[in-house]
Order: sequence, then structure tokens, then C-alpha cells
Amino acid sequence: MDLTLFNHNKKHKPISLSNKKSSIITMEHIYLLLAGIIYAINGYVYYSTNLIGFFVLLINIFFAVAFIVTVILSFFIRFFDKHLFKILQASLYLIMVQSIFESSTYKHDFNHIIGLLVIYMVCSMPFKSNTSLYVFLAINFLMVSASTFFVENPLMSNEVIILAFFTGGVVSMVSIGSRLRTQQKLKQNEQFFKDMFNESAGANFLTDLQSMKTVSCNKKAIEMFEASDENELNGVDIQLFQLSTFTRDEMEAIKTELKDNWGWSREIEFKTLTGHTFWGNLEYRIVQFQNNSFLQIRITDISERIRLEQLLRAEKATLELASQTEGLEKPVLNLLANIEKICPGMRCALLFYDEHDRSLSFGYSSSLNRTFVNNLELYSMNSGTGLTNTAAMTRKPVELNELNMNSLASHADGLININHLVACHAYPILSETDAVLGVLAVYFYDHVKRNGQELEMITRMTNICRILLVKEKTIQENKNYLNTLQVKNNELKKTNDELDRFVYSTSHDLRVPLTNVMGLIDITEMSINDEAPKKYLALMRQSVVALDDVIRGILDYSRNARAEISMEEVNIRKMVDDVKEAVKFHHHANAIDFRIFINEQIPLYTDKQRLFVILNNLVSNAIKYFNQQEVHPFISIVVQINTERALIFIEDNGIGIPEAYHEKVFEMFYRASSQANGSGLGLYILKETLNRLNGKISVVSGADIGTTFIVEIPNHINEYNNKAIA
Repeated sequence: MDLTLFNHNKKHKPISLSNKKSSIITMEHIYLLLAGIIYAINGYVYYSTNLIGFFVLLINIFFAVAFIVTVILSFFIRFFDKHLFKILQASLYLIMVQSIFESSTYKHDFNHIIGLLVIYMVCSMPFKSNTSLYVFLAINFLMVSASTFFVENPLMSNEVIILAFFTGGVVSMVSIGSRLRTQQKLKQNEQFFKDMFNESAGANFLTDLQSMKTVSCNKKAIEMFEASDENELNGVDIQLFQLSTFTRDEMEAIKTELKDNWGWSREIEFKTLTGHTFWGNLEYRIVQFQNNSFLQIRITDISERIRLEQLLRAEKATLELASQTEGLEKPVLNLLANIEKICPGMRCALLFYDEHDRSLSFGYSSSLNRTFVNNLELYSMNSGTGLTNTAAMTRKPVELNELNMNSLASHADGLININHLVACHAYPILSETDAVLGVLAVYFYDHVKRNGQELEMITRMTNICRILLVKEKTIQENKNYLNTLQVKNNELKKTNDELDRFVYSTSHDLRVPLTNVMGLIDITEMSINDEAPKKYLALMRQSVVALDDVIRGILDYSRNARAEISMEEVNIRKMVDDVKEAVKFHHHANAIDFRIFINEQIPLYTDKQRLFVILNNLVSNAIKYFNQQEVHPFISIVVQINTERALIFIEDNGIGIPEAYHEKVFEMFYRASSQANGSGLGLYILKETLNRLNGKISVVSGADIGTTFIVEIPNHINEYNNKAIA
């Protein structure tokens, strides 16, 4: 898609997002101020040398005062500030008219003509449009003609006249050439912006700053918001696509952020033109295009990441509830409610199977009542009717994408219409011996074919329900049969291990393309000299490093949970150097002074990989939350080792942690400050890793006074020596 929509009749003027009056001095202010001063001085000099009369001197003084007063008024009156550039151009035309008048009335020698040509060459620079420049140069030639052909002056020979016209031509070529070079550079910059705008992986919108209405969008935006073409998205406020629009205070905060920083971003839930919802990362930034200011809005679809995070949390919470409480109600309702929250177009119900009566009964549902499920689904298994009974009988999933077309009882049709459900899938929940434990009924609001993400979620939900049903069945059948209970608990642990392996595998696969992206950024930086793209590449590098930190944190968490403890001698000084190397691409890392003090008289024996994770997370955390107002930011690493333990002190002069948050900072996904865009996993992983090493950690900190983390881990040197002797 081309950005031709920018060339519409409405002219966009650069505006400020702040309600306060701008007091920035522009080139127009400087031009008018200098014109006033020079005009007054020049008139006085000409008058004192009898080149002009008193009346012309008064005209010069009037123009000079008018220019200076206009500059002063532009700081207080909006009309003058808004039209300052037009006033400047009009003033230049008035100067030329007066020059023609003077050239036709008074005699000028060759030096005066050359001086006027130089002045007009300088005056031609403020004209932004080609038409204005060409008109200016045409009047310039009229002035030269008036000074040469229409004024009798014995000093002006034909050679001088030719030279004057030649000089005027040179001035014209210089002005036009300068204009063409400027236009060519602007075209190149605009083409670069167009390419980035159109080929971006996210949805891009350009928005008018005054009306906040979109004026253009790329193909990804049309695809993401399910529009037929760009006309459906142009001329609208993007907030209309947000499930929750910004308040007035939030918009003011966003404007302040845009004025003080390069941009603003937030994760927000959106809805498309067809009613579908998705999570996106919303970014605002002010851009310049074709001499106008626009608000560029970029939306990146992060639904898959959000969905995966929500799914993992829901599964973990369900399994924890199952291990902490008796019965199925709390864990099942928690699972169903979370799944329906992740997929709003889905409703779920768990049905229990009685193997003696060979029948199904309503179990649990967080959104559907017993009457609906019983009337719609519960038919005798022998008759072969009923969706869930069919799934239980065949032990295979059954899909029905036209509920209202099925030959059901009339009262069931009414329930379907009331609940607006149009499709249903039934999934049998089977034990390891292929016995039917129940059926998971999943209802939908649309007829579309289920995508891979939804099917994956349903499969995982079925597996969790199977675990819960098996656990409950085992407890109910024989509470005293400890061996059987242990087997089922092992099965539960196996599922948790599968979840850990899933996280590990997914995170590992995600790091491969990130590494490729980082390499491409390095190659691109080496192949270009323009500083503007390098800024964007630097921002890309920061985002890649931040995402890589999150994935590395997930890998560290998974590895800590699965890997056995491995004791070996650790070169602590080399490890600290490796940590410094690992964090060097973090934002602001180069500005921080590292102070390292290590006592290496006694060797340290511990798990090298886990100790690296501990040091890396603490140093990364100190960099993320450094104090931007601090003149000399530093991170101090002090290590003391004896035969019993190793004490590690990591101190910084960052923003600090209020005392009320000292315990919470070690919780998963918790962040005590919004300064960094971290995931909130670093200190949680650190605490889990220390638990595996039987270590301890404490924090000494307060708001704006820096932070000191004190880590204590056992030194296994005696155990290692005893083992070596044996």
C-alpha cells in the first residue's frame, strides 16, 4: 500500500501535544528579527550617503519596527505564532517591491547591485515551496532589470549589465540547485519511512495530531483488524478498537511521555471490526512526514504470548489447588473459568461418567447451568443419541458445528437460542486403561473451524481434567491404599515435568530466531553510515535483549527445576567477568562503574551454573533499576569465602526498593517499579535457585538510597576433600 493518502487537501500543521504555549525560538523568529535590525541599519546608512530620501528611510524604519514587533507578539498571541511563516514570506515580497522602487528612483553602482543579489540569495532560503521560490527569483530579475536598463547611470556599461544578469543567473541556479538537493534528500527520507511503515510486521497507523483521526495505514493493519480495505480504518480514532479507552488523565500522561521521551507503549486488549479480540502492544510516537507532524501508532499482536502465559498460570494454579484441597470443585472451576477468560468465545462443562449405569451426569461449569447441559446433552447411551454420550461410547472426540440443525427436542432448541451457542465439541476423558471417566463439552459462539491454538488448549484442558478425575477417583475408591495414591501423585508430578519440558523447549526454540535477529542488527549497523537508522537499530537491539532476558529467565527457571546439583570448584573472579560480558548489551550498562573485591584465598565449591544465574540476575536487576539522576552510578560486587560458606554482597546506588516491598520482590511476576520493562521473573528465579543450593538472601534498601543484596551459599570444599581422600 502506498502512502498517497497523505496528499489530501487538508494541510496538517505541526502542533504540540501540550496545552501550554510553546516558547521555542524558530528560524522564522531569527529571520524576522535579523531582517528588522539589518533593515533599519541599512536604511540609515543609505540615507546618510544620500542614496535614498527621508521618505524611504521612514519606510525602512516602519518595516524594521513591524518585523521586531511581530516577533515579540508571536510569543503571546496565537495568531502571529500560527502565521509567522506566512508573515515572513510576505515581508520578503515587500522588501523586493521597495527595492524595485528604489532601483527605479535612485542610481546604484555595480557594488550595490552585487550586494542586493547576495542579499536576495540569502532571502531565498526560507521559501519552502518551489512556486514561491520561482516567483521570488522572477521578481529578483525584474529588480536587476530596473537597476540596469531603466536607470541612466554612466557607470553602468553593457559589460556591467551582462555581468549583473550573469550573477543573477548564478544566484538562481544556486538557489534552485540547493532546493533540488534538499528535495531529493527529503524524498529519500520519505521513501525510507514509507518502506518501514508499509513493510512493518505490526499494524501501522498515521494519525492527525489535532483530530486524532487516522489518515493512513499499512496492509498489516487491514489484516489485523479484519477490514476489507484501508477506507474502513481511515478517519477513525484508534481508541474505538480498544476494549477500554483512555481517560482524560491517561491521555495527558501519554502526551507528557511523548514530549519527554522518544515514544510511549502499553499492552492493551483490542477488538476487530468483526468483533474478535486480541492483545496488542500499543506504541505512540511523533514522526515528521512531508513537512507535517503526525502521530504514528504501531500495534503488535502479542495474543499468543499472553495466551501462553495465562494458560501456564491457569494450569499451575489448578494443579496447586488440586494438591492443597480435597474434592474437584475448586480446581475444576478454576480451570474452566480461566480457560473461558483466555478464549471468550468458548464455554465449557465437565460431565461425570458412571460406569455402572453407563450414563453421564452434570459435573461443573463456571458459566452454564445444569438445566441447559442436562436438556441438551444427557441422553441414554444405548439409544446412541446425544453428543457427549456419543463421545463416551466411541471414546473419540465428536464435533457438531450446527447445534440448531441437530434433531434435538424443541426445548433444547430454545436453550440454544437463549445462550446464543451454535457449535459444540465433546472430548472423552479416558484413564490409562481406556476407561471413560467423563466428557468435556466445549461450546462455541461461531461456526468457524477451530484453529490450532484452540485445539491445543482444549487438549491440555482435557489432560488436566483427566488428572483431576483420576486423582479424585483414586481417593474415593481407596483412601487407605497408599501405594495407589503414590502412583497417581507420581503421574501428577509427571505432568508437571511435562509442563517444565514444554516451557524449556519453547523458550529454547524462541532464542534461536532472536540470536539471528541480533546478528542481522550487527551486520546492518556495520553496513550503514546514516545515524537515523542506527537509532532505530539500537532500539531494536534493546527490545531483542529484553526479550532474550525473559526467555533466558524461563530457561533458568526450567533448568533449575530439572537439573541435579553439580558441585565443582568455581573461579569466582572469572565468573564475575563472564557476568559483566553477559550484561554489556543492557540499556545503560556502559554508563555504570563496576567495583569488584574478591577474597580468593579459599576455593569455593558449589554448583557453577546456578551460581552464575544468581550473579547474573542480581547484576541485571541493578542495571535495570539504576538511578538516572545519579552522576556516578556504580555496582559493587564483594565476595568473602571461608570453609563453611561464601558471602556475596552486591550493592548499587540505584532507585532502591521501599521496605514494604522487600519480601514481595521475590514473588513471581512482581515488579516494585515501572522503570524497567522486565518480566518480574529475575528475583523469583534467583530465590528458587538459592533454595536448591540451601542458600539464603536478604536485602537492605530504601527508596532512592540504593540497594544491597546479601547472598549466602554453603561452601562444599570439605565434602569435596573428604570424597577425594576416600
